[in-house]
Amino acid sequence: MSNDCFSIGGNEEDGGLELLLSNPVTRARVFISRYIALVCVMAGYAVLLFAGILAVGPLFGALERVKVDGLAVACLGCGLIALLHGSLAFAVGAWTGRRNLALATASAVAAGGYLAQGVLSAADVPEPLRYVSPWYWFLKDNMLAHGPNISAWLPALILSPIVAVAAWPRFRGRDLH
Repeated sequence: MSNDCFSIGGNEEDGGLELLLSNPVTRARVFISRYIALVCVMAGYAVLLFAGILAVGPLFGALERVKVDGLAVACLGCGLIALLHGSLAFAVGAWTGRRNLALATASAVAAGGYLAQGVLSAADVPEPLRYVSPWYWFLKDNMLAHGPNISAWLPALILSPIVAVAAWPRFRGRDLH
């Protein structure tokens, strides 16, 4: 079986999902439990990032003039961007049952969004068009210098579960082989 606790596509490819669903557990419970596991893992990564920067940053003078609340919110934003792209991978895996396709799709969207943010910023495109990239939400305000800004992480917080839930109807009705 796949060793990741939230991959539906990976578990379906290796036959573990069929074995799991042959037990008295509903697809809804598997779907929700796997998504909650993804959220917990991403939250753990954000906390580890914050703790790691706090622990190592002073050794290199990297935290001079950086407010702890700005750093905390910046790490939260990193975790939420990761959750948004992880939610996309989760949804594609639940929709198709293919782990590699899920990872490739989420990776392409993450890299493409970052590239789009850079190109749109350099091209002096009007601000409303820049919102197509989640990276713009996060990078438009310097939270390390200016402190917390809810607009940097709220869109990812709202969109992440919506992206994941979009795959539920397909996963619920799909024939597992």
